[in-house]
Parts: sequence; structure tokens; C-alpha cells
Amino acid sequence: ATIGSTIHSGSIRNVVFGDDTTLENLYRSPQCTSSSIMGDDQSIQFQYVTVVAPPGKLGIVLDNPHSDLPIVWAIRETSSLLGRVHVGDYLMSVDGVDCRGMSTHRVSTFLSSRSQNPARTLVLARGSETGKR
Repeated sequence: ATIGSTIHSGSIRNVVFGDDTTLENLYRSPQCTSSSIMGDDQSIQFQYVTVVAPPGKLGIVLDNPHSDLPIVWAIRETSSLLGRVHVGDYLMSVDGVDCRGMSTHRVSTFLSSRSQNPARTLVLARGSETGKR
């Protein structure tokens, strides 16, 4: 849905899990192009996407409610990353710096500190769910 100048999805499902190691592939292999997480009734495929961002503000809103991986929560219509970054993408790294465990404030501050660089390289994990049949 579009709200003002922000594209936001209120239907993002939070992944809740216990002492299950099914997310290990996502954490271990950021250099891979994809990995799969199997659940009882569905499979979530993750594709790693590399995006080179220009200098300046990115126009994305991040969140990290579980202190694991920052997630793209919203994208401004004026964002230079519009169409290349999607709501629900997980931010794995920026310029080779691992973002796992970074608070929302810390990752936002880190991105801002690099805003005058000629380019910033973001590695994102993009998931898609497919039901088992």
C-alpha cells in the first residue's frame, strides 16, 4: 500500500522460531546466490541481491525488532533504490561489514556515515515463500 510518499507493507510476516537451526544457511553463506529454509508446510527461498547505492540518503526505513537481521520496513517513492530494494529484504552487509545483530539505530548511523562515499554496496537476502504440495 502507498501511504504519502512511503511504500509500506503492513502484511510482512514475522518469522518466529525456537531452537531450530533452519536459518543457519542464511547466516553462513552470504556469498551464495540462494539458500532454502524448510518449514513444516512451506519452503522459504532466499536469494542474495547486491545493490550499489549512490551517495546521499537512501530513502529506506529499516527495523530490527529481534536484534538479528535488519529488515527493510519501508521505501520512499523518491528513493534511489526504488525497484532494486524491496520491503521485507534483510540487510546482510554494507561495504563488506556484516550487519547481523546491529540495532536499527546502529545500522542507520553506519549507513549515514557512508552517505558521501561515491557508492555503497548493500547485500540483501530476499525471501519468497512457496507452499509444499
